[in-house]
Amino acid sequence: MSFRPPLLACLVLRLIPQPHRDYVSGDLHEEYAESVLPCRGRFAASMWFFGQSVRTVIAFVHRPPITMRRRTRLWPAREVRFAYRSLRRCPGFALLAVATLAVGIGATTSVFSAANWILFRPVPGVRNPGGIVVVSFQNTEGEATGVSRVNLQDLASSTPGLTHMAGHTTLAIQASSAVLSPIALLGEAVNGDYFELLGVRAELGRVISRAEADDGVSEAVTVLSYDLWNREFGRSPDVVGSTVRLNGHPFRVVGVTDRRFQGVDRMASVDLWVPGARYADLRHAPAALGWTTDSRAPRIFTGVLGRLADGVKPGVVENQLRTAMAGLSGAYPDENGIYEVYVPTVFEGIGLEPWLRGSVTATVRTFFAVAAIVLLIGCANVANLLIVRGVRRRCEIALRRALGAAKGQLYLQHLIESLLLSVPATLLGLWFATALNRFVWSAGFLTTGPLPTIAVDGRVAAFAGGVAVLTTLSFGLVPALAASGVDVVEHLKVSARTASRRVTLLQGSLTVVQLALSLSLLTAAVGLVRTVVNLHHVDLGFSPEGITLYTLDPAPQGYSSDAFADFHLDVLQAVRRVPGVTASAAVYEPFSGLLTFVRVNPPDKSAEPIRVRGNWIADEYFEVMGIPILEGRGFRPNAIRSGSRDASDAAILSERMAYDLFGHRSAIGRTVTVGSFSGTVVRRVVGVVGDVVSWDRRSNPPAMVYLPLADMPIGWATLLIRTPMPRDALDRAVVEAVADVDPNVPITRSDAMTNRVERSLAQELSLTRLVRLLAALAAGLAGVGLYSVIAYVTAERTKEFGIRVALGASRGGIVRIVMRRSLLFGAIGVVLGVMASAAFSQVFRNRLFGVDVLDPASLGLAAAALLALSTAAAVAPALTALGVDPVKSLGSE
Repeated sequence: MSFRPPLLACLVLRLIPQPHRDYVSGDLHEEYAESVLPCRGRFAASMWFFGQSVRTVIAFVHRPPITMRRRTRLWPAREVRFAYRSLRRCPGFALLAVATLAVGIGATTSVFSAANWILFRPVPGVRNPGGIVVVSFQNTEGEATGVSRVNLQDLASSTPGLTHMAGHTTLAIQASSAVLSPIALLGEAVNGDYFELLGVRAELGRVISRAEADDGVSEAVTVLSYDLWNREFGRSPDVVGSTVRLNGHPFRVVGVTDRRFQGVDRMASVDLWVPGARYADLRHAPAALGWTTDSRAPRIFTGVLGRLADGVKPGVVENQLRTAMAGLSGAYPDENGIYEVYVPTVFEGIGLEPWLRGSVTATVRTFFAVAAIVLLIGCANVANLLIVRGVRRRCEIALRRALGAAKGQLYLQHLIESLLLSVPATLLGLWFATALNRFVWSAGFLTTGPLPTIAVDGRVAAFAGGVAVLTTLSFGLVPALAASGVDVVEHLKVSARTASRRVTLLQGSLTVVQLALSLSLLTAAVGLVRTVVNLHHVDLGFSPEGITLYTLDPAPQGYSSDAFADFHLDVLQAVRRVPGVTASAAVYEPFSGLLTFVRVNPPDKSAEPIRVRGNWIADEYFEVMGIPILEGRGFRPNAIRSGSRDASDAAILSERMAYDLFGHRSAIGRTVTVGSFSGTVVRRVVGVVGDVVSWDRRSNPPAMVYLPLADMPIGWATLLIRTPMPRDALDRAVVEAVADVDPNVPITRSDAMTNRVERSLAQELSLTRLVRLLAALAAGLAGVGLYSVIAYVTAERTKEFGIRVALGASRGGIVRIVMRRSLLFGAIGVVLGVMASAAFSQVFRNRLFGVDVLDPASLGLAAAALLALSTAAAVAPALTALGVDPVKSLGSE
């Protein structure tokens, strides 16, 4: 009977240092064999062995030998040192394995770091974000609306599932003070327990209290962000207690927020916060339009936050809010009747607007799918390297087995070597992920523009380490399993260079998998590149080159709706006097506008209103944009001014709009009813212009109706200036022109039209950059893997090639053998890659434009690239085989 001590006794023996443990276990083995085995009693044997082990441990603890204390080591230290020395003897293998793993780890970590920053990472400066929810009032189509301050107060008192409830909304702020020139800022109006709910602390001074946020009678106060305090006030402590003018009204600064807190929306940094009770003052909204302290009509707060009570689920809060809102709708039907359509919906988490979460999550999943393929290719490559190394170490493994090494020790040795590779691979992968972040996300993850610098925090580092350990352990088992099947006698007799068919088949299978996955990525990359090219070739309907945009908003300075158009026309006249300006115009929003409706006047009983986009423009808008006038005319000069004939009578339709309303008949002189902010207006069609695409180039150009800027009740507008002047000189000239009209109105933002157009392709550019780069890396990894396999097989067949040459085979025939194997791998990879592309292409089905999911041209280009890669991978091994010396190869055995 073999000696098999009980498991518990083995655990006790592990407490004894290694030198003494060997003696104790050997001594117990002998005594166990002599005294206990004849009993044949398992329970008695276990109890005896356990007692002997405990007695030995106690004796050792009381009288530990000095030599034992000096030589005590952690148990796996021996294996770690051995693994390190083993890897150090093969630096080429170690460097190649680490670099290969780093590429896959870096790709997945880059995507995870972006997803972590957008979706998972807590909003900086917010304490205990786990219990915070977002309340959105949405209709069945997913469109959202806001809630008034008074309604929000009633909802807070009627929702026991929330301990705190607060509203917030962004606000255009124009600030100035004794030390601050007029500047455009992004403000946020808050009410209720906003700062208490978020747990935001003040870096200096204090935050806005609930009484100040809800009371419109108390002193007007504001809190600055740390970034604004540092940027504009030089971190002067004297800012607390000072007065700044916000939109023409004095506000006292009471504090500066925590340096980490910049609002709850990751895509926008808030500069300052003001009480929600002061919203009407800052908007210069008259009481005649319902902007009173107790009015329920103005739906001010587009964002509503809440903190869940202990043990309360979001669904419970949603039911409470719906009940409370139904009561408010019934009690105040005139102001709250809209909430019969817009109902409250509760979302967990903050940091991203609810309407963006679905699209962002889908984009992140696509990115992860691409990065995972690169990681799989890298892992297969490392597995191939480990297999080759394991085959070359078969004699070593056989000798260790012959000397008594157990299979468990061999498993452990291979796994420790794999873990040692994971440490530098993780560090290099984190560096690669940081570099990849700067390259990929600079195009912009969303249409809002480029993402800020995405730091690698502890969660990202843990993710990278976890991926590295998981992959190295998983693929480190491949050579370990192969090593466990080594026949000791056989491998001590034969040469270690004799390759088994099983190992060769495994290597070939992994290589083919790498090539197939690479083909799927190459196909996707070609399709996405062609998509971006196709989107760039879409006819925009206008010419963006040479146009610069400047956004101006006189409303914060108290301009009435009648004076908006006159202000913008005065600025345009000042800009037109600047030497070098060829044309200028004003528009509410270039190639976008607002949703409205148009119908024929008088209305046809059978005709439904057509939903269109409306835009408000100045007289030279079509000339600046290069939009052709197909029929009729544009607006007359000075039609932008209120009181002019065109301002109260004329409208211009896009070609699609005119066709939808009147078919092939002329639209000139006909009248239409257009929806506006103040109801409906009747306008006479004076012109038809060409169609212009919207932000989404994939869809058809929207139907548009153009009205004079004098009709626009919104204060801001965008100046469009076409000029060959340098950007810096133009910026100075426009600032001076605006200051001549009103020095208190700053330029809110400026941009080139080409940049604005390019940002409309932000997601497509980011995805194309990532897939293109990762496809190239995947193809490179697959090429390295194929080269290693071909080089290994060629080296193993050196004797065979020597025999062939000695028997009269030509050198070209030897080269063809090597090249044929490599191209065979490539051909099989292409066949399997087409099937993989068919499955993987479903991920990109909605991302392509003008290209089929399995476009033959894309597949052909990718297959040609893969076959060229297979040819290149065989060049060096073929040259090696070409130089085989028959005498040396036959004598090497």
